[in-house]
Amino acid sequence: MIQRPSGCDGCPINITSVPGFCPDKIPANAKYIFQAEAPGTTEIAKAEPMVGKAGHVLHNWLIHAVPQLKLAWERGEIGLANVLRCLPREIQGRAYPKGADKVAAERQCRQYDFWPETVHTVVLFGEHSQRLHFGDELAAEDAS
Repeated sequence: MIQRPSGCDGCPINITSVPGFCPDKIPANAKYIFQAEAPGTTEIAKAEPMVGKAGHVLHNWLIHAVPQLKLAWERGEIGLANVLRCLPREIQGRAYPKGADKVAAERQCRQYDFWPETVHTVVLFGEHSQRLHFGDELAAEDAS
């Protein structure tokens, strides 16, 4: 397990989340990024994104179902990331912060985003990763 970097000190969920840190795994030549919401217990233990339940779906379904992605995986052109880099404690059955803590935690984790310029496609897994990138558009859609 990797200890959290000092950059996490100002995060509102730093003291309430499960110990550990899961950095992104993005090769310098990545063409694709798969971004999920937050790591699970397996990801925290291995310090690697998408090696738990979500990773099983990714590796055994999506990558094998799309020949272009399978080839990119074999070439090391797929990066794996999460919106949050730590595992928040479960609140009301959901391990993701809400309200102001959610906004602040997501903002705090942006300091760890280092995506190479070679990336041309980002695949977003989960509502929180979609809202991070398309929040205004989705809020407008929600309101209609």
